[in-house]
Amino acid sequence: SRLEIDDRTWRLSRRLYGWDEAGWDRGRVAQRLKEAAAPAGIPVLDLTEPLRRANDAGGPRPYFTYDGHWSAAGHRVAAEEVQRFLSRPGWLEGCAAPIAGGPAR
Repeated sequence: SRLEIDDRTWRLSRRLYGWDEAGWDRGRVAQRLKEAAAPAGIPVLDLTEPLRRANDAGGPRPYFTYDGHWSAAGHRVAAEEVQRFLSRPGWLEGCAAPIAGGPAR
């Protein structure tokens, strides 16, 4: 969420909702997901850092300012990271090659 990647949003939310810094870890959800997946050997693609870098880069923000959804820039970051993740060895070797001259999907 935007709370996880944007320091200003995190500070404002903590102030608004009275969250104690010691009692709230904005990276905890991602960490728990990784911990839950690890015993089964399920890899987790964590988009926190790529979205944070995009947010801090000074260009279009990855989240809309009026809600918690990704903007076009956020979707672009996610798509690039998913492509990079699936391009690693072991993911796509078993997939069939596209049919030459077949319909584009």
